[in-house]
Amino acid sequence: MDDPSIRVASTTQDFDAARVLFLDYADSYGLDFGYLDFEFELSTLEQLYQSPNGLIYLMSNEDEKDMGVAAVKQIDEQNIELKRLYIASKYRSSESTMMLMDKILEAVAQKGFRSINAHFIPEMHEAVAVCRSLGFTDCPPFKYDHVHGSIFLKLDLG
Repeated sequence: MDDPSIRVASTTQDFDAARVLFLDYADSYGLDFGYLDFEFELSTLEQLYQSPNGLIYLMSNEDEKDMGVAAVKQIDEQNIELKRLYIASKYRSSESTMMLMDKILEAVAQKGFRSINAHFIPEMHEAVAVCRSLGFTDCPPFKYDHVHGSIFLKLDLG
């Protein structure tokens, strides 16, 4: 299998593909993400994740089927949050997750952010492991979450 391709979401079709993957992400954990205002997020992806305040990366396989997504959204002038890191289970591996994270970290560093924060529910073992392998460390909660055992991580970018 060839390496997947990764692109920044920029077209209506890209944002529609991201919306589908965001829904798959939510379904895969069987949780109601309503407390995160998920419906609003889905209906405003183009506004929430447009540069310079954010961005969405889509990962596609050699058949151009969208298989993964990751997004970042600005918290403030110096900090950005990793959002919706997801690769469909059929394609999921630490290598594909690492490829997607490498693109995100490269983009965030180029934009001059000082840190990237991440919030995971306890079931997101693989994503947490990849982030920890990249140097993310535990940090205090930076937003509300009612899910017991949620994990908050941060990576200082210098």
